[in-house]
Amino acid sequence: MAERPTAFKPGQSGNPKGRPPKGRALTDLLQKALDKVTDGPDGGRIARKRLMADRVAEAVATGYVTLPGEDGKEKRVPMSVSEWRQMVQWLFAHVDGSKVLNEHTGEDGGPIRVIGWPEKGDDGTP
Repeated sequence: MAERPTAFKPGQSGNPKGRPPKGRALTDLLQKALDKVTDGPDGGRIARKRLMADRVAEAVATGYVTLPGEDGKEKRVPMSVSEWRQMVQWLFAHVDGSKVLNEHTGEDGGPIRVIGWPEKGDDGTP
């Protein structure tokens, strides 16, 4: 049986650029949505991703989340300590990579207890 002729030389790929990268649908949609500009709290225009970053920073720094109200006015809602801690962990995971707040150990080998920090399951407000 005769060898089949090929258009490619030995060792040469039939697709030199490779398969095009597959888009990450949700990531792409979120990126497009966050790139849009919206009305800011001061009445001016602001990029949605800037507004989101400001709200996350405010929540971590103050323990309050600013939400849009049904009447068009913003409302500041207090976060519980466990909600605040989850927000801090989320922020660190997305900025510096995953972090564990109690990653160091004390003299007894257990986690270092921060005075005033609630035990897991406690739910208070800041």
